Amino acid sequence: GHEAARHIRALAARHALGEVAIYAGTGNNGGDAWVVAEQLRRAGLTVRVAATGTPRTPDAIAAHTRATADGEFASPTGSEL
Repeated sequence: GHEAARHIRALAARHALGEVAIYAGTGNNGGDAWVVAEQLRRAGLTVRVAATGTPRTPDAIAAHTRATADGEFASPTGSEL
């Protein structure tokens, strides 16, 4: 998740975009999505998350808990990267 966040930050900077949409599933890949969402939020981007359900694996649950510690994410609007 951390490496993906680094690439997305670079892409957003290159295209002068400040909003990113993340799509998170309920398993471990969804956990990675929550890691990306948390890292991008901390980097100052506006992050919107569409989750397909409640995280169900221990890693995904932990990542979701960390990512939403500073508040829930709004849903994507369609205008984000």
